[in-house]
Amino acid sequence: PLSEEMREYSQSCTINNNEYRYRILRSFCYQLELLGLWQYAIYALKIAPNDVISEGGKEKYIRTLVDLHYKENEIFYPKEGIQKNKTKKSLLINKLGVNRLYLNEAKAYKY
Repeated sequence: PLSEEMREYSQSCTINNNEYRYRILRSFCYQLELLGLWQYAIYALKIAPNDVISEGGKEKYIRTLVDLHYKENEIFYPKEGIQKNKTKKSLLINKLGVNRLYLNEAKAYKY
């Protein structure tokens, strides 16, 4: 059984459900970013419903992640699904649907 405080908190969260879901999404993406798994943060943003974060908000956040973390010469080796010879660029463009322009801009800013 839930305590009275938890019940009240639960009700307050459902009142502002989208705001609460947005904060959870941002927190989750930030934790992934801190662990060096920023590509998964992009995935989480891509699959997030539009009532939680708008398409424009997604693209802005994705662009920020790419600007901060993308390095063309790194190779990303997930445990399943993608062959080891695929570069991060290929993963980001083909699998996650990141705009190629974002990658080129990130590269230009770094060099």
